[in-house]
Amino acid sequence: MENVDTEGLLALLPTLVESPEGQRVLEYLRGDDFAAILDALYAEPEFNNILNYLATNGLPDIYAAIEALHEAIGIDRSTKSVQPRELQDLIDQVLALINTTGLLEDLLELVSVDVAVQNLLAYLSRAEVAAAYQRIKAVEQVLALGQRLRELGVDVDTLLALVEAILGWGR
Repeated sequence: MENVDTEGLLALLPTLVESPEGQRVLEYLRGDDFAAILDALYAEPEFNNILNYLATNGLPDIYAAIEALHEAIGIDRSTKSVQPRELQDLIDQVLALINTTGLLEDLLELVSVDVAVQNLLAYLSRAEVAAAYQRIKAVEQVLALGQRLRELGVDVDTLLALVEAILGWGR
């Protein structure tokens, strides 16, 4: 992935995790509200169908990746002293390490030539997945998370509109 400075992202990761905002994010991810979001996801049959689809269509390690993510979220909090930072500052740093134009061009090319990606998009565009998405989006904790991210300056609505447009869920 030539359009993503992976070394820069890996170097930034300790700063993200050790920052006060990073600690608040980890605290949130370990809390009851996020647990309720995960419960809603895993209770949604279509979410499990998507995971099974991914596991049998090119991402056999998806379950191991999810388990590793769960383990990473549960790591002990750092006690290092760091300068306070805003979440938007951290997001800006991450985005500075990504050539978004080049990445988008690569993704568009991938979609145009890779049958597996085309099949994945077709699978995710199904009405059942769109309905599951709407149910999950309506979970109280998901709504609260979206509002909190908006308050932090994250353009949640544009991101959701982009995903919905790509998958044809707004039609």
